[in-house]
Amino acid sequence: MRSVNIGSIQNPIVGSHPSTANAQNDNIPIQQAANPQVIYVPQTLGLPPSEPPVFCGDAGEYRDFIDIFETVIGSRLQNPKHKLVYLLQYTKGPARALVKGCQHRTDSYDEAIRLLEETYGQKFQVGESCINSIANGPRLNLSNKESLTLYSAEIMSCKITLIWVEYKNVAFMIIEKNSFKNAA
Repeated sequence: MRSVNIGSIQNPIVGSHPSTANAQNDNIPIQQAANPQVIYVPQTLGLPPSEPPVFCGDAGEYRDFIDIFETVIGSRLQNPKHKLVYLLQYTKGPARALVKGCQHRTDSYDEAIRLLEETYGQKFQVGESCINSIANGPRLNLSNKESLTLYSAEIMSCKITLIWVEYKNVAFMIIEKNSFKNAA
């Protein structure tokens, strides 16, 4: 077995078989822990380990959550049951209830993702959530540069989201109208 500098070890990758956890990149040396199911993969760029945010059921946050979850956790695990355990850990409220309801199915992870996508990932839900966050946002103080900068960033983020969900011009008119309404 090749040795690994302990200082460069990141989170374990859990797999059903030690040799499958490193299948994505055979050039990375691995170290088998005392538990044969856990393989430690060294970090490649010295970056700190990252974690997905906890998803609480806001459709406007769903796409970001699932993209980060798949990048940070889903792409590293082979076993769907292990993915489901992490999905339970990173969901709360009604979203967690959907995931938990899939625990005893043979296709538990795939079904949980399908239910989350159906419940929170539909384009109209994402677009509606985005528009509501701008329309019902806090009242703006025109002399507060920090709040105006934050509001501007939220509008730009919402604009990008609305282009993705194909709301386009109608949504932009709603945002513009509400932007003036929120100004004090």
